[in-house]
Amino acid sequence: MAQLTKGIMLEWAANADGSAPSSGWAKIPDVIKIPTLVGTPSTHDVTSIYDNMKVYIEGLADNGGTLGFGVNYTPDVFTEVGKIQTAQASDDVWFRVSMPKPLNKAYQFRGTASILANDEWTPDNPMQGTLNITATTSVDLVDYTQE
Repeated sequence: MAQLTKGIMLEWAANADGSAPSSGWAKIPDVIKIPTLVGTPSTHDVTSIYDNMKVYIEGLADNGGTLGFGVNYTPDVFTEVGKIQTAQASDDVWFRVSMPKPLNKAYQFRGTASILANDEWTPDNPMQGTLNITATTSVDLVDYTQE
């Protein structure tokens, strides 16, 4: 059965030893959009003159580099992003997009967050922006248990 996005969370945690944290994850509030986290792998043509059709091997997946998470501009999101930026000055910061029961999975990666970027603002609309996070490890799909 398909699942709704209800209950998905973008979380972060700092860890000085470089490994993925097992606890201490904090929710990043007011997220409105999660980008594609794992890109399509490239393919490489390795066809020889003896083949009857094209032969390919799979290359590396590419998520495009920086991941843009849409957010509503609120005091809470500015506070949490400030905590992330303070932590990443001295520790490794990990991010995960957690999917609750019945999936119990999370996309997890180490990365760095930039300052909040504003989207275009026009009259009589909510102030929204983008939290840009650059993955510095591969994005892995891991088992997840809600803390």
